[in-house]
Amino acid sequence: MDTAPQTGVGKGGGGDRPGALERTPALIKKSVRALPPPPDRLILLDGANDDDKEDPVALALHYRGIYPDDRFDPYFDLFIYQRPFKEERLQAWMKFPLKLHDAGLVAAADSIIRWGPGLSGRYVDVTGEIDRILDVHPGPIACLRVDSSAFPAPERLRRWIDILTAREVQEVILLNLTRPEDMEAPLQHLRSRRLTFLAIGFVNIRACLRHAMEAAYLDGHAWSSLKYLTLTACAFDGSDLSQTVHDLQGLKTLTIRSCPLTEACNEDGLLIASPSLVALQFYSCTADHKVTIGQAPALTRLTLGVVPAPKAAAARPPPLVQINIMFCSILNTVDQVDMHQQNIVIRSEYMMRVSRQQVLILPFVRTLGVAVELATAHHALDLLSLLRWMPNLKDLTLRVCSLSICHVSLLDPSELIHQSICNVLCAACRQGHWQRRVPRHRLSPLPSAHPGAPQDAAIQRRECRDNLCVGGSCCQPLPRFTDGGAAPTHDASASTG
Repeated sequence: MDTAPQTGVGKGGGGDRPGALERTPALIKKSVRALPPPPDRLILLDGANDDDKEDPVALALHYRGIYPDDRFDPYFDLFIYQRPFKEERLQAWMKFPLKLHDAGLVAAADSIIRWGPGLSGRYVDVTGEIDRILDVHPGPIACLRVDSSAFPAPERLRRWIDILTAREVQEVILLNLTRPEDMEAPLQHLRSRRLTFLAIGFVNIRACLRHAMEAAYLDGHAWSSLKYLTLTACAFDGSDLSQTVHDLQGLKTLTIRSCPLTEACNEDGLLIASPSLVALQFYSCTADHKVTIGQAPALTRLTLGVVPAPKAAAARPPPLVQINIMFCSILNTVDQVDMHQQNIVIRSEYMMRVSRQQVLILPFVRTLGVAVELATAHHALDLLSLLRWMPNLKDLTLRVCSLSICHVSLLDPSELIHQSICNVLCAACRQGHWQRRVPRHRLSPLPSAHPGAPQDAAIQRRECRDNLCVGGSCCQPLPRFTDGGAAPTHDASASTG
C-alpha cells in the first residue's frame, strides 16, 4: 500500500486539455457529492433484506467499538485479510452480491496506520487490496466504487474491467484522482449485461467511445443495458458522444459535468437525440459550437449549464452559445438558462392561438430557472419572451446577476399572472455566491381577467414534415434586443390581455 498526491494537477493535468477544468479539490468534492449515496457498510448476518436502509444506530455503535450480533462492518478485515476473518461473517459476505467502496478501505487504513509528516492528506493506494478482494468474492458484483483513493494503473484497470464483466456488475463509479487526466480508460471492454449505472471522471474516453461504437455494429453496444451515465471532466469527441447516446436505447439520465462538449465537432455542434432519455443535465460545461437537444420525446428535465469555450469567451463582444431545443414535447423542468451567455432556439409541435396569432409554446414546462441581468433592458425583454413560450409555468427562479436585486421591479406583475406563475424565487450574486435575498412570492393567477391567458387559449399540436427548420414561424430564437428596441409582432400580441 502506498500514497499518492492529493490532486494530481500539473503534468498531464486538466490545464493541458483544451476546455477542461483543472482537477481541483473543490471540483473533486463537488463531483463526489453529486454521486448516489455510497453502499451500506454494515452486512447483515441473519439473512434480512440487504436493501433496507442502513441502521444509523448500529453504525454509530460500530464506530465506538460496539458490534451488534446481527451485523458487522467488513472493511477492517478486508483491508488486512481481503476477506472477513470469522467463518460466519465470511459466509454472510460471500452470500450477498459484492458492494465494494474504496472509502471503507481508506477509513480502515487510517484507523490502523499513523501517517508520518508529508504523507497525511494524500490519497491512499488500496488498488492491491481491491485486486485481491475481487479475486476472493465469487460474485455477482453489485457495485464497485473508487472515488476516495489512488487510481489504478491502466493494466490493473483492464483486469478489473474483465472481472466486472464476468461477474455481471451493476454499478461502476471510477474517479481518477491521482493519475494524469489524459489516461485512457478501456471501458469499451466493460460488457456486463446487468450494468445500469456508470460514472467516470478525469479520464480520456475518446478511444473508448470510438471502439464501443465500432463494436456496436457487430454485436450491440457494450453498455446496452445502461440507464444512468455520468461524465465528469472527461475528454471525448462530441460526435462520438452523440452517436453513443443514440445507440444506448435504454438510457434514462445523462449527466455531464465540467466537460468541453463540442470538441471535434463541425459547425453543427453537439446533437443529443434519444427516444428514451428522461433527464439531460449539463453542469459547468463549455461549447464553441451550438448544442442541439432534439427528438427526445421522453425528456422531462433539462439543465443547461453551458457557457462559451474560453477561447470564444475572450472575443469582443463575447459570443453566445446557441442551444436548440427541438421537439422535446413533454419537457417539464428547465434550469440554468443564462441570458448572458446563451441564445435559446425552440422548436415545438405545439402552438397556441393568442389574439388571432399562432404562438409557439412548450405547454408542459412547470419549472424554470434562469440567470438574468434585469438592469439591462434587453435581458428583461428576453425573459418575458421566454415566459410567453411557457404558458403553464408555475415555479420561476431568477438568479439576478447584479449587486442589488431591486431591478426585479422591471418585470410587470401582470405578465407573471398572465403566465399562471404561482411561485417566484429571486437570488442575487454577491462576491461569486448566490444569496436568496427575496422571499418566495406567491401569485394568484386571474384567468378570468385576462382573455389571452392559457386557460382560455386554444392549444394546437403542429405536425412538421421534416426534422430541420430553415427559418419561418416554427423556429423562433430568443430575440436579442438593443436598448430601446421593440419586441416582434408575435411577442407583442402574445402579451395582450
